[in-house]
Amino acid sequence: MSQFIIRRHLSQVKQIDDICFNIFIMKSKFSKRLKELRIEKGLSQLQLSKRLDGKIAPSAIGLWERNKRVPNLDAVIILAQYFCVSLDYIAGLED
Repeated sequence: MSQFIIRRHLSQVKQIDDICFNIFIMKSKFSKRLKELRIEKGLSQLQLSKRLDGKIAPSAIGLWERNKRVPNLDAVIILAQYFCVSLDYIAGLED
């Protein structure tokens, strides 16, 4: 391989690595933010699920709070609306 192709490939790998790192950080911040918001309201995961009319299972909330799964956009919107916060805030992109 030529030096140009190798450099271009390494550059693309670096970009992918940066994106993955940013997703990891955002996911971690979302997990913490969700738990903080839920606790501020004095709700268990089951109570939050019930307040959301069962649109989100308590097991899903638990997995998100433990940073084991990533919610889809619809779920994040439902949570942001319930807690009266922006999507950026609940995703940990702003304080």
